[in-house]
Amino acid sequence: MRNLRRKKLEGLFYTYPRNKKALQFKQEKIESLTSSVPSGWKLEVLRNKTHAEPDTFMVNRVSLIEKVEEEFKELQERVELVETLLSLLDDDYKEFVRLKYFENKRWDVVADELCIGVRTAFRWRDRILEICSPFLTL
Repeated sequence: MRNLRRKKLEGLFYTYPRNKKALQFKQEKIESLTSSVPSGWKLEVLRNKTHAEPDTFMVNRVSLIEKVEEEFKELQERVELVETLLSLLDDDYKEFVRLKYFENKRWDVVADELCIGVRTAFRWRDRILEICSPFLTL
């Protein structure tokens, strides 16, 4: 169980920079899709009655927008979770997360930059896990 929590937490931290960029990309995609939707209605006149319905292009465009919005929401939840977890940490631990997970540096490099031993870096990781784990759902 503990290893599963560690992997999930580390996975969230490792993917945070990429998720943040993807979130911005999805936002721009949604804006471009919604701002450039042409009127895609087809009209049928039957027995003096007019019936309008969206054409295939419009239906496909709307379903694409819904899909991108769903992906945006999932990314946004992950990014907000990491930002919430970071707000729980003191400055040294935030710096550790930035170096180890966001910049993907090796343990010895992280330890050197933080002026701590490698073993202490592992303890910091464990402490960060303890602080953040109540907020993770498996």
